[in-house]
Amino acid sequence: MPKATRTSTTSRRALLGAAVSLPAVALPGVATAAEPDPVGAWGREWAYLVPLCDNLEWLGDRELDDLAEWHRVLELEGLIRSTPATTLPGLRAKLAVAELHARGRGMDPSAAASIRDALETADRILATTA
Repeated sequence: MPKATRTSTTSRRALLGAAVSLPAVALPGVATAAEPDPVGAWGREWAYLVPLCDNLEWLGDRELDDLAEWHRVLELEGLIRSTPATTLPGLRAKLAVAELHARGRGMDPSAAASIRDALETADRILATTA
């Protein structure tokens, strides 16, 4: 029977320790100045368009499906949901979309309240870092 050879394995702790010493640009999923997080900007545009599309005076006799603004809202929601957020504004955008849909779908009130609480927390953190 052949003798077992010793193989080198790297522990999770060693990998995390090495990652701490790396600059942020070397870590996956971390936004940098060269690669900004677009989710926050999409969220700001979405937050502007949603109340506009809900405004009956602005709509007049037009249908939502006839409006480019409504189609942009739907496009932005898809982008916000499908793109990983790497910044606090991006996280806030994801929470805002989730909260709006939770209210519209009659989600369990405690779950909707949790989303609102997370959204308010993100707002407070953003206000202190601005």
